[in-house]
Amino acid sequence: MPNEKEELQKNYLELQILTNQFQQIQDQLTLVSNQITELSNQIQHLNEFKEIKNKPKIFTQVLPGIFIKAELEDTEKLLVNVGANVLVQKSPYETEQLIKQKIDELKEAEDALKQELIKIYNHIENIQSLLE
Repeated sequence: MPNEKEELQKNYLELQILTNQFQQIQDQLTLVSNQITELSNQIQHLNEFKEIKNKPKIFTQVLPGIFIKAELEDTEKLLVNVGANVLVQKSPYETEQLIKQKIDELKEAEDALKQELIKIYNHIENIQSLLE
């Protein structure tokens, strides 16, 4: 049977581990939240893009920090990176739906992370009360 000192050490160690897990999940939650914000901004920019008429002249990046003047010919056909550097042609509507789907998936992950944070927080509080 563990004595009181061993029990305190065990609880303190568990508290440290849980605190580290809590911080890691908070960091993951921040990343997911930032991704949701970035994708929401993409939808906003895509909606602005849909309003473009005529064939405006634009600057487009060809290398990091290097741009070229170009003419925007077709705003109804977008090339979308669907992963592994594979580009697929999609309409602005299809692109928006794809982005919304990603946002929904990230929100589910965000909810799961929040639930995990609550569980760990409650466990931390229980251990802290034992250490007092």
